[in-house]
Amino acid sequence: MIHFFKARGIFVKRKKGQIGSRIEPTYALMFVKDRTDVVKIDGVRYLFLGFGDDTYETVQALSERKAKETFRCERTSQGASEKTKNKKRYLLGFQHEQTSALSIIETDLSASQLKKFDRLTCYRPD
Repeated sequence: MIHFFKARGIFVKRKKGQIGSRIEPTYALMFVKDRTDVVKIDGVRYLFLGFGDDTYETVQALSERKAKETFRCERTSQGASEKTKNKKRYLLGFQHEQTSALSIIETDLSASQLKKFDRLTCYRPD
């Protein structure tokens, strides 16, 4: 069966933070075929760490090692957005696959965007 209409990724609008070296207003998190805990952003592979429980500022203040430990697979909303009642604020964590550098963004996600994250699993080191 051909999965012609299956989503190839998730588009998220950045509120705070950045992924990689470039700050973009919107990031395209593209799914990869070989692993469910990896997304491709601008052609670079990142491990998906999960959703953060704390605020962006709190996680930024932690050391990188401690910050990576704050992300979980369970979705934790940071409260409703001021602009729309349909979206909630989330903190997302990513780790560069080769350099292990941490990237964090805060974004507002709708229920349909959040559903697409079901295709991802959270990276956990062995």
